[in-house]
Amino acid sequence: MRALALVLLFAACKSDTPEELIENNDVEELDLFETPGDGDVFDLDVAADPALVFTGFGLGGGPQSGTWLRYDVRGVKRGEALTDLDIAVIVEMDSVETGNGTLTRHLKTDDFFDVEGHPLAEFRALSVVHQGGDDYQVNGTLTLRGTTADYSWDTVITEVDGVIQTSANLTFSRWDWGLYPVDSEEAGDDGVGDEVLLDYELTLRAAE
Repeated sequence: MRALALVLLFAACKSDTPEELIENNDVEELDLFETPGDGDVFDLDVAADPALVFTGFGLGGGPQSGTWLRYDVRGVKRGEALTDLDIAVIVEMDSVETGNGTLTRHLKTDDFFDVEGHPLAEFRALSVVHQGGDDYQVNGTLTLRGTTADYSWDTVITEVDGVIQTSANLTFSRWDWGLYPVDSEEAGDDGVGDEVLLDYELTLRAAE
């Protein structure tokens, strides 16, 4: 019955499109990072319309998109090349927004993000590998809902006049990070697709 309820909820709720989420909501930068050691610091430029959008899929249903309104990104460049860049991202999970109140409230529960028990999500880069041109591979750890696991993805990174821009389209499994009701026995048994898409476009500026 619980799986059926989740299917019906996910199918019935219409979220904003990614473009609407970005247009209708302003991002608030958090201030959670400690002062770094040696290196040039780059902080998130919230005035540059950052985009951090996820999309999930109901089984047999259409996509549902959401974003977060409070997060922070910091880069610390410890050398001349972008491969010398340390990257950290912290997201306040209670700031999730879909444009649909019912869906947003449900994503905050322990069926999905469990924002009360796990208020922050975090990514820490361990290495940045140049793939050619503006293409890089970022390798690090992703922490969601109290589960930390290795994660790597391909991204575009550029730096011009003290401004770093980066963008990517990622895919990850909800099951790998425990984004399921606690009584789930296997991926997809709650009636919602296991695959989640995450798209971002971010601008970092050299800290003054």
